[in-house]
Amino acid sequence: MPALASPTLSSRPTSASSSRSSRSSRRSISSRQDAAAHSFVVAQKRHRRPLTPADATANIQITPSLTLPLKLVRPAWLEEVDGVVLGSVYTDLDGVPAQYIRENLPLDDLLEAVNIAHKTLRKTYQDLPTELKYYMYDAIAVNRPTHVFAVHSSEASSEGESEQCRVDLFPIHDLVFYANCAYLTTLPVHPGATPQSTSPWFTAIPVIPLRMPSLETFHILRTFLYTQQPESVLDALAPPCVPDLPLLVQHARKIYGLWRNACELGVVDQRLYDAIQDSWERTIFVMRACS
Repeated sequence: MPALASPTLSSRPTSASSSRSSRSSRRSISSRQDAAAHSFVVAQKRHRRPLTPADATANIQITPSLTLPLKLVRPAWLEEVDGVVLGSVYTDLDGVPAQYIRENLPLDDLLEAVNIAHKTLRKTYQDLPTELKYYMYDAIAVNRPTHVFAVHSSEASSEGESEQCRVDLFPIHDLVFYANCAYLTTLPVHPGATPQSTSPWFTAIPVIPLRMPSLETFHILRTFLYTQQPESVLDALAPPCVPDLPLLVQHARKIYGLWRNACELGVVDQRLYDAIQDSWERTIFVMRACS
C-alpha cells in the first residue's frame, strides 16, 4: 500500500497556514461502473442519527412557498474521531489524539502533492479505472497521495436515471481524512497499489468510488481539510451580489450541500460548521431583502 509516512509530530501543536485553491476534474462513467461505485460508501456509526439540522428547530419563511432552516450547525451527536481506525492503519500513531494529528500534519506539503497529482489526471476515461499511475516528481515522492476519490452524487437526477453520471477525481491522503472524519472507515487498497507493482518512477494509487450528497461542493470540503482555513469556505460560499431570488435559492442549495457532505463524513472541526452557518445567515439575509 502506498501509504503516507507518519508525520513527525512536534512537541506542541502548530496551526496550518496558507490557503490554496484546488479544482476538481470532471469525469463520466457508464451506468455499469456507477453501480459498481455504490459498493464503497462511507460507513456510518451504529448510533448515527438522521441527517437533519441538529438543533434547527426554528425555520424562516422567505416567501409563501419557501421555508428554510434557520441554522446549519454541527450535529449534536457528532463525536471526536475514533483512534481505532487511525491506529489500525498508522500503528505508530496509535493512541495519539486525532486533534493533535490534525494540528501537526504538514498540510502545505500534502496540498502541493495533491495539486501536482491532480494535474497529471487525464481529462476523460471511458471507464472508471481501479487505479491511476503517477510519475514520481520529487515534489510528491515523499508525500504522494494514497488514494483517488472518484466522487459522484447520491442525489437522483431530476430527469431520472441516465446512461452517464458525472464523477470528479480527487487525489487525497488517507491520513488527512482519517484525522478529520469520524464516519470514514479504513479505505480499501487495490492490489495494484502494492510496492511490487510500482517502478522507481511511477506509483499506482487506488481509485475509490465515493458517493456524496453534493458533488458540486466536495472540492470546498477537501480544500478546507488541507488548509484548515475557514476563509476558504467563506470565500467559496459568498452569496451573489445581485437581488435575484432564484439565483440565491440555488446558492442556498449549494451551502446546504456542503453541510450535508460534512455531516455525511462526520467532519469534526467546529470551524467548518461556523463558516457554513455564517454563509447561510448572510445568504438568508440577502434573500429576505430581495423577496
